[in-house]
Amino acid sequence: HKVAIGEEVATSTGVRNRKSLIPDNTILAASDHDFTKLSLTPSVILLCKIPASISESFYHGKVYTSYKNTVFEPSSGIRHSTEFFSTLSDHYLNSTEIPPIMCLYTDGGPDHRTTYGSVQVSLLCLFIRGNFDMLIAMRTAPAQSWTNPAERIMSILNLGLQGVALLRDQMSSEMEDLFSRKNTLEEIRLVAKNNSQLESELRNSIKSIQQLLNRRTERLVLDNENFICKSPADDEEIARFFEIKKCGNIECEICTMPRTPQEVFESLDFLPDPTPAAHDSDHYANFFMVYNKPTTDEHQPSKKIAATGTERGPSGLYINTKVREFITCNECSKVRCLFSGRQLTEQDGLEIRHAIENWPYTCGSTVFPQDHNLFDKVFVREKICCKTPMEFTYYSCRKVHSDRCYHCGSTDDLQDKPDSLMEKYKSILSLCAGCQDKGLDFFCRMPIQTKKRKHDQ
Repeated sequence: HKVAIGEEVATSTGVRNRKSLIPDNTILAASDHDFTKLSLTPSVILLCKIPASISESFYHGKVYTSYKNTVFEPSSGIRHSTEFFSTLSDHYLNSTEIPPIMCLYTDGGPDHRTTYGSVQVSLLCLFIRGNFDMLIAMRTAPAQSWTNPAERIMSILNLGLQGVALLRDQMSSEMEDLFSRKNTLEEIRLVAKNNSQLESELRNSIKSIQQLLNRRTERLVLDNENFICKSPADDEEIARFFEIKKCGNIECEICTMPRTPQEVFESLDFLPDPTPAAHDSDHYANFFMVYNKPTTDEHQPSKKIAATGTERGPSGLYINTKVREFITCNECSKVRCLFSGRQLTEQDGLEIRHAIENWPYTCGSTVFPQDHNLFDKVFVREKICCKTPMEFTYYSCRKVHSDRCYHCGSTDDLQDKPDSLMEKYKSILSLCAGCQDKGLDFFCRMPIQTKKRKHDQ
């Protein structure tokens, strides 16, 4: 969720009540958010009080919140690790009080995607900086964030955002004119990179809004303790599951010796992958049935074979001439095509870019929620999964696109297409070195038909 910031008219934070009746002569004092260029991204950390029994609730503890400028303080793995360690340092008066075993349960887009190298590196930094004996980082499955205790805090956090409309302060006329010509986050960041005055004035124009939300948020309470607001990490500070454990080798130059008792450290094992129950393949086995046993990731939801059946869009829609935009899967990084039966308006394009920038997409899911006006207007293939190769329509559409490996979607180390294949096929889709090393080959289509000359007998 992002908190929208209005420019010329105060814009609602997006926390809606039920529909209600109002008098006809009521003055419209604030607009409902549809598309705004500026927003704040809330980050919430719940440091849980570990219950005595696993059957008891983890929904207790201390809540820390920050509101980040979406333009200049984008979410990233290293930012989250920096801010999380800063929060730990504030929470525990002495660094020796920080627990030796850390378990993180997160929800979000690619900045929390524990299969990404950038996120894993940031977790390694946290592991070493915090001197943990073991670190476990888990991420909720798509559309299952309700299982995350920190997500339940949002119902309280929404109280602080309820009935609020935000309007940024004005900048100088020169900066306002420059800003008005930029419509996407990428365009704003690019021009601000070369214009320090725009960055400075833009930051200052929403500083009062951050302070307002901080004051409202710090009035919220969980377990009779007020929420605490922290400032986002600056550049100088930053300079499924992923697990790290100390090696326990006394001669290791990276790990220090474990802080937990030796018998506890030796009993620690990595979390098992989801495994179907022996008596019911539609459900996963009990945790204690698979703990301390070897498992594989073949039963992860994102690695299952795609569902069969017809697509949700109209018949004849999924062709190369109907491709209007591309979207990237946060799980496998493959680029998928967005289809529409007619040309999109400028407003449609802005809303699509807004969705791509703000809502994480995974193969097989929809791009827009059902109540969005583009839900039945712009479509993506839903009968696919992350195992599904790139779409043929990506390579043949009119929209400008980069060449990508058919199997994994990578643009790096693409191999030269053999002349022997080019003589036989009209279409040869690209192949990267990594997929070739795995034994995969060029995917070829449309064989070239050669006509045999008839000789007189």
